Amino acid sequence: MPQPKNTKLTLTIEQTVIEKAKKYAKDKERSLSNLIENYLKALTKESDSNEIELTPIDKSKLFHKVVVFINKAAKTITSTKIFEKAGNRYTYTVSGMNTTVNIADATFIFNQKNYPGMELVDLR
Repeated sequence: MPQPKNTKLTLTIEQTVIEKAKKYAKDKERSLSNLIENYLKALTKESDSNEIELTPIDKSKLFHKVVVFINKAAKTITSTKIFEKAGNRYTYTVSGMNTTVNIADATFIFNQKNYPGMELVDLR
């Protein structure tokens, strides 16, 4: 299969946006062209799944990226990929998910009485 031909694209974008994008690209060790190309591919990709790329705020973490794959129709996570700085990659695949179980709202409410001595910090 032949390689796709690269074509030059001229854009008119605010200078501050370009500067921030260049810094972002440099921090990710990618070219600005690569970022824009991947963004356009993501926008135009026809798929039954979404990919969400997460990067840590704390750059001292052992990983530099986590990609979460979501089935659009079922609205469920199908897998995740973790990319370590050392080059290791881990893929976790969700083989099944029961989305019809009724779980009481109270299950998701933190009850401080159950954790004596713990400080509760509400960041809302």
